[in-house]
Amino acid sequence: IAPFFPINRRTYAADSAPPLLIYDAELELASAAGVRRVAYRDFHVDYKRSVLRTAEIIQSIRLPRGWLDWRHTFYKVGGRRAQAITKVSFAGAARLAQRKIADVRLAFGSVAPYPLRALAMEEGLRGAALDALPELHGEEMFHFKGDWEPGRANIDAAVAVYDAALDALSTFRVEVLT
Repeated sequence: IAPFFPINRRTYAADSAPPLLIYDAELELASAAGVRRVAYRDFHVDYKRSVLRTAEIIQSIRLPRGWLDWRHTFYKVGGRRAQAITKVSFAGAARLAQRKIADVRLAFGSVAPYPLRALAMEEGLRGAALDALPELHGEEMFHFKGDWEPGRANIDAAVAVYDAALDALSTFRVEVLT
């Protein structure tokens, strides 16, 4: 149980949440009543609420294969080096073809009451040339469940991490093209 503790606690700030989202993870939940599987994207339903039932534990996490030809990145921003609490985390994976983003997966932790994929950002980047990546700003980057609205600090932190991710893609682009 220890490796899954932040997920079990239903926290939106778990460092593992964004990678689990982008890789289409599936959780195997077990109890005396049996075992069931839940897509990780469906696990969190609201702030510190999940589909985990009483007396259920996360028995395993399953990740599909097929990510070898993708480029991967992870960022975590904390208050200071000595503090492990995450202010914002980001995981990204992109499959490149002919100097374009053929497919992309982006997810954030700690910017909303639950971890989330940045579907609008993904759509904006999919098919874009690496040397002409579109700029996305603020609320247009996210689709939120329900009527929750992000705070300005959440959006600013997410934009900063997104900009760092674009810088990483640019660095990668230079390495690929030389």
